[in-house]
Formats: sequence, C-alpha cells, structure tokens
Amino acid sequence: MPDTNEQGWSEATRTAVNGMTHMSMSQNLTNPRGEHIQLGTGNSCIESLLEKFLATPTSTVNASCIAAISPTTYTVPAATTN
Repeated sequence: MPDTNEQGWSEATRTAVNGMTHMSMSQNLTNPRGEHIQLGTGNSCIESLLEKFLATPTSTVNASCIAAISPTTYTVPAATTN
C-alpha cells in the first residue's frame, strides 16, 4: 500500500489492508460510498462483484461498475443561535 494514504483511511483500516498482503487471492476494491460490503443493501455493483469473486476467487473481477457509484456526501447544518 502506498505511504501517501490517498484514500484517507484511518490507521486501523491501513493496518487491516496491509495485513491482506499475505492472502494470495485477495482483491482490494474501494467503495466510493465508504460503507463496508453488506449483501441486500441494494448496491447491485458491489453485490455482483462479491458474487463474481466468490464464484471464481482466482480471477480478477471487472470492477468498472465502481466508477458509477456516487460518493456519500454529508451536509453539516448551519449553526443555530438561541
């Protein structure tokens, strides 16, 4: 993993990802929405990638559908005064 931390990951996430290097069939994909993969959430791209990986773990999945996932945006409400 690059030392630049371009993903903005926490130290715990960086440690976990670094620990995956010994897994010969692992594939590290970043979900722009920031959530962990959970089946049944309605994200067909993420679900299909997981299904494809589980069906053929020795093949690299085509993750091009990730580019169409919009990142989660947060809006901080304006401060109110009493």
